[in-house]
Amino acid sequence: MAPEAARAAPRRSALRVGGWVVAARVAPQASGLVLLVLGGRALAPETLGSFVLAFAAIELLRLLVRAGWREAVLLDLTGEATPTILAVALAAGLAAQPVALAAALAAPHLSATPGLAPALALLGLSVLPLGAAAVWEGTLLRDGAPDRAARPLLAAEIVQSAAAALLLTLGWGILALAAARVLRAAVLAAGLAHASGACALAFDLGRARPLLPVSGHVTLASLAGLAGTSGADIVVGFVLGPAAVALYRIAARIAGAVAEVVTETTRVFAWSALAGRGPLSPDAVATLFDRAFVLTVPVFAGLALTAHPLVETVLGPTWGGAAPILAWLALARLLAVPVTLAAPVLASHGRTRALPRLAGLLAATGLVATLAAGRHGLTAVALAQVGTAGLGAAATLFLLRPIAPPARLLPAASTIAATAAMALALPLAATGPAPATLALQVATGAALWAGFLRLCRPDLAAELLRTAGAPTP
Repeated sequence: MAPEAARAAPRRSALRVGGWVVAARVAPQASGLVLLVLGGRALAPETLGSFVLAFAAIELLRLLVRAGWREAVLLDLTGEATPTILAVALAAGLAAQPVALAAALAAPHLSATPGLAPALALLGLSVLPLGAAAVWEGTLLRDGAPDRAARPLLAAEIVQSAAAALLLTLGWGILALAAARVLRAAVLAAGLAHASGACALAFDLGRARPLLPVSGHVTLASLAGLAGTSGADIVVGFVLGPAAVALYRIAARIAGAVAEVVTETTRVFAWSALAGRGPLSPDAVATLFDRAFVLTVPVFAGLALTAHPLVETVLGPTWGGAAPILAWLALARLLAVPVTLAAPVLASHGRTRALPRLAGLLAATGLVATLAAGRHGLTAVALAQVGTAGLGAAATLFLLRPIAPPARLLPAASTIAATAAMALALPLAATGPAPATLALQVATGAALWAGFLRLCRPDLAAELLRTAGAPTP
């Protein structure tokens, strides 16, 4: 019994660690969504849109301050360069302050939104400790303690949401959202510093220089991703104004929060498919894509079909204009599923060199498409995102052509038929107030997809039931 207990303990520990890590991935999306929902209920679209634009501008500073320090520290196996990296990260946070202050001083000349200037100054202040926090997080991950890195993040997100709710209730306006970001940054940095215990400072560039290219490469990759999020916000704001930005960001945040959970689950599922198996065969790749579509189609299709009652339930009728945008962005997220699966499949064949090129192509295409579509309205912008996602899916199938025939990687006929049935049934379930309609549509969609799994995918249904009913190790 003792040996069995000894073997069981690490498994429980691994599960607990994994739970913390998954929670840390989901929490920022959930917290960001909560922040926007609270702001949407308390602020006018024009005011919230001005904050979104200010936050998009500060996001560039945030990215440059974080600058891949976490990844650089992860590669500092001896830990000798970490004190220098910490000093450089702190200096980057300090260097960002004059830039944020200049933006705050310029704000009154660019917008009449009350409180925008001090909000920008506060958002700049929230950037100050983020580079150091990235170093401390990297130290914990290097030491094999991802759960200890996750806990401060969860605490920071909870504090942010609670502070925003309280300050919005007190009438602080967009200052409430900015102050909540400062509190988040402070709690995160303090928690990671305490957990890592790595607060020594030094300035020996000779030790740190070999790791600086890592930081640069990570930063460049992050800039490409930023172009598709904050870049889109800025383009929409420049062309259509702050109110349109608020509608677009609300829709994008809801779609992003759902996608983070679904995509992360799909990514873990995909990477586990190649663990210890070597290059995936065409049959294995086809099975991987089939199962991924079976698990993701109902979520994204359901999100698109329930967009109107969902937005009205969460935010109220004032924000109804975000619903059609959400529907199109949900479709874009569905089309992006093949891109998520590309990494593990290409990795199993040693062909990951194509992934950065694909990411860069999609980021550039998405930004150009958004810029071209912006003057035609928000629906056109959302359709541009759908087009970009479709291009990414097509490019992914082309990249995987030597590994598996593209025709075998498309959704199966039964999956398409089940989706069509759901598309016909859910509008018929739209009756009564928005909350009642949402509940009925979700129940209808879940019942239809459960029946589809039972009849057309009995092996997958049995596996899911077996996993759900298995005792926790």
